[in-house]
Amino acid sequence: VPRTRFFPVKKSNDLLVVRSDRLALSESGDLTINPNNATDDIKVDLDSRFYKKIDQFNQRFPEGAPSLSECSLFRVTGDVRFEKGVVAKGEVVIDHQEKVQAVIKKGTILDRNLFL
Repeated sequence: VPRTRFFPVKKSNDLLVVRSDRLALSESGDLTINPNNATDDIKVDLDSRFYKKIDQFNQRFPEGAPSLSECSLFRVTGDVRFEKGVVAKGEVVIDHQEKVQAVIKKGTILDRNLFL
């Protein structure tokens, strides 16, 4: 596999980036960095208690990854599920300490820290 089509995925943090709009599929089928990204790099940190395994990850992003093209930091602590069309901008830290799962509703724009 040529390097242009390979983005290493070692953890769920990497998987979220690959599934988000940080990457784009070219007409030739290659994965490339989205030229519309607001920043060159992004730091993703998902709580390993809830996102480490693929089934856990998929349960919390059942309708796809949030938009991360305008995000430089995306950190989630706690059990949080994301509905379709969530957009993260800038630095977003979500801190949820309750035992009941929190839900980020469809179409929500996250542009600040949330303490749920």
